[in-house]
Amino acid sequence: MTEGQSKVKSLSVVLKEIFLNDYHKNNHAKFIPFSGYSMPINYDLGIIKEHLHVRELVGVFDVSH
Repeated sequence: MTEGQSKVKSLSVVLKEIFLNDYHKNNHAKFIPFSGYSMPINYDLGIIKEHLHVRELVGVFDVSH
């Protein structure tokens, strides 16, 4: 290695999936790793449309993790 370079090791971690994982995938959720799980954080529609959907219809907070 030359000065200024660092050696980075790639870590492969198998993340657990939450109970509603297939639903989130089918609805184009963006996932991030969180506490050993693959967690959805938002959808293609955007956060404003998500907010309005919850206000006008219903939302679910999955705590199966």
